[in-house]
Amino acid sequence: MVYYVNKALLSNNKVNMRRKLFIGVLLFALGIITMYAYQSRTENSSMEFYIGQEVSISGKILELERKDEKYYRILLKTGNCRILCSYFNELTDYEDLLFSKVTVCGTVSKPDESSNPRTFDYSSYLKSRGIHYVAVINQLEANHSAIKTYDRLRLYVFKKRESFIRRLCLSDKGEFFLKGVLFGDTSDFDENVYEEFRQNSTAHILAVSGLHLGVLYSLYKLIQKKKNNKFITILFLLTIVIYGTVTQWSVSVTRASVLIFLAVLGNETDRRYDLLTAIALIAAALLIYNPYVFLGAGFQMSFLAVTSIGFFTPYLERRTGSSLSGALAVQIGMIPYMIYNFNGISIIGLLTNIPVIYLVSLIVPIGVCSFFIFLLSGAIIPLFPSALDGLSKLTMGINHFISRFEIFYREIPSMKIWMLILIYGFMFLLSSEYFLICRSRKHYRKILISVLIICLLSFGGYLTDRKEFDRSSMVFLDVGQGDCLHIKSSRGVSILIDGGGNKNYNVGAKTLKPYLLKNGFNHVDLAIATHLHTDHYLGLEQLSECFDVEKVITEGKAGDRIELDNGDYIQVLYPFERIEGVDDENTNSMVFKVSVKGVTAMITGDITEIAEGQLVERYRETDTLKCDILKIAHHGSRYSSSDSFIDAVNPKVAVISVGKNNYGHPEQVVLDKLEKRGIEIFRTDYDGAVGIEIKKEKFTVHTWKDRK
Repeated sequence: MVYYVNKALLSNNKVNMRRKLFIGVLLFALGIITMYAYQSRTENSSMEFYIGQEVSISGKILELERKDEKYYRILLKTGNCRILCSYFNELTDYEDLLFSKVTVCGTVSKPDESSNPRTFDYSSYLKSRGIHYVAVINQLEANHSAIKTYDRLRLYVFKKRESFIRRLCLSDKGEFFLKGVLFGDTSDFDENVYEEFRQNSTAHILAVSGLHLGVLYSLYKLIQKKKNNKFITILFLLTIVIYGTVTQWSVSVTRASVLIFLAVLGNETDRRYDLLTAIALIAAALLIYNPYVFLGAGFQMSFLAVTSIGFFTPYLERRTGSSLSGALAVQIGMIPYMIYNFNGISIIGLLTNIPVIYLVSLIVPIGVCSFFIFLLSGAIIPLFPSALDGLSKLTMGINHFISRFEIFYREIPSMKIWMLILIYGFMFLLSSEYFLICRSRKHYRKILISVLIICLLSFGGYLTDRKEFDRSSMVFLDVGQGDCLHIKSSRGVSILIDGGGNKNYNVGAKTLKPYLLKNGFNHVDLAIATHLHTDHYLGLEQLSECFDVEKVITEGKAGDRIELDNGDYIQVLYPFERIEGVDDENTNSMVFKVSVKGVTAMITGDITEIAEGQLVERYRETDTLKCDILKIAHHGSRYSSSDSFIDAVNPKVAVISVGKNNYGHPEQVVLDKLEKRGIEIFRTDYDGAVGIEIKKEKFTVHTWKDRK
């Protein structure tokens, strides 16, 4: 294979690399300083003093989303703070409140952090949007006269957007789909339909991104192909600004818009436009404005996609041609990230994107053109609604048809962050112009230095990634008001005892499955339910419907024993005999003694003092009940945890699996008993997941949340 290398580029390579390295180090240092300054500013906000209190707050509404007739989500800006408010009441003409100055009364709190290892962190997600507080408000008073002229224009455009969608008179699914494709608004989108798009790797069309603006830019270049018209250029840039305003200037829209502005500016001034330099500049600007934006999946995916185009497209064009190279570059670049962040990948993702992207390339110009005509004249061109409705139905139909072939979608456990860094480091290095130049000039030392830098960054990822729970042999998961213990044997055997459960929430699919995939598990060898109450068994049942669970056990009696490996075991201590036809399932709640690497834990389900007394009597002359760790029965109910039972177990540590509840769990009388005996208490509602790391028959307790 012959490579043609620019000689001028070769001669100036060293100077350019030094300049780029200097700029890179400077931007990195600036980013670190900005991060600390930003964090200090937000953490020292006056709002910190009102956490947990009901206060009156004045501010400006930046976003307003209607969930249903009596539930609204309001993004409020007050001073340097952004607060996401929930309002449970009716709002007449709620669209008129957008950008208004309001005074609200409510209780302020900090958003929930993730409570299980590596699972979704709502707090980080909100920080990526510049939101550090949440509130439940019960009063709202608006001052419409305080709206600024610019905000009035934004409000006019937003109301026109909503009116435009209604005037199209589409079917419900078509309306929700079009709001997603044209304006990035998926608030009303059916969850199952959205999941189909995600599994087919086509969900990106539902968030306005570079694809959408790229379609408009391609149309602009086609119009300007014969003659460069300044008026059309100005009109096009104005269109981009208005379109960005309509879509609330998401990260992907901001990135794509600035890239287009830079490309147009370069063309108008006859200056060279470099995609990777432009994307680095935009990323730096966004990070300086809000360093936490880096935590958002939108930022990560948007910039990763463009970076992949910049690195891979020149290489792919020589093999596939320009028509497919861009789409293929994005697909290749997104594969490791999709596995890491979403634990799934469509084997035929590229093929499914071809018809969907083609249809979107028709929907976007027709929809945007129709919207701008409506914005200026209030008229709907007769043919456009039927065309948009037909194209929308066709796109959803194709996507639904492809999603039925589940064989093409694979769920994959997350790789570690150090591995992700290593993969992308080598992918970008090997496809870079720098590598091509160094190889052609036989500067292998420079290539080796680049490899070492990538390995060093990967090692840094290894050191910073939280590892305590990776080493924990037992993890008491936070499943809300319920129990769940994950046992990891030394040879990779994965066992669950109880799985929580809630009739109004799919704990199996939304809590257990993400935890397992994010932490590298693709199956569960054995799932055991202490008894069949919802908060113990339902989560396991839900998990088995969407995850590989090899065996489920729901019944057992004293004497049953499950051998693991290296001498580890799970032994059933109770019930002595199962009682059939009982009204209260707690009567048959199993009690397990778990032994892992010489450390023992007592898992008590929901037994009462009666069962505890029977256990004490049965094993009085033995050490059977003695354990290092006691999972407190029935979430800390006053009807369990008798003095005699606690003394017989004599634990060093007590774990209470509990969530928000109306039962008063855990009772103070139970906590007092444990504290009186000097037993260290851990609670999943306060501490999140509780991990037990074992070394040489001694154990250390880790909590996912930091104790305040």
